Amino acid sequence: MNSSSELFWGRALLIYTLPDSRQSFDVNLTAGASDHVDRFSAYRLGGNMPLTSEFPLLIPGYFDGELSARDFACFNAQYTIPLDAAKRWSLNPIGSIATVDYAPGQAQPGHFNSGAGIGLGYRSRSGAWQALASYGYGFEAIRSDGRGGQSIGILLQIDLEARHPNRPSKLDDFRGFLREHF
Repeated sequence: MNSSSELFWGRALLIYTLPDSRQSFDVNLTAGASDHVDRFSAYRLGGNMPLTSEFPLLIPGYFDGELSARDFACFNAQYTIPLDAAKRWSLNPIGSIATVDYAPGQAQPGHFNSGAGIGLGYRSRSGAWQALASYGYGFEAIRSDGRGGQSIGILLQIDLEARHPNRPSKLDDFRGFLREHF
């Protein structure tokens, strides 16, 4: 362990929603570097665990925080497609690629990691709750039987204050499955 670690990161993010169809896409490039990093202060890349304390660096199909990085660059792209006229159902494909310089003692074979996933979401008519089911596949994730990791997730979000008529729903801020910018 090091007595102090310095972490530096930057992010470029573009989110655009098509006005008529309400389809949206987002692309995101996040990169980070560090000095005097150890396994506790390293960047954590991997699967998506909502409401974790760290800034999520997502690669579908990996475990949450599976990769510990000294330096990294990660590119994500996601497209959200409403499936019905009321736009309560949505389909969300995503892809991620990352290059990783591993933290000391955390190295794995190869510096390139990638994953792809898809999610199916539903938002209630009242807007008081929404649910998301997801699947992700990590192409380079190391498992006991070789390369390739899978993840399945279910997320349920409920707005307990939705009964107040003059307050906007807090679910409007919810970005959905596999989006790392909640």
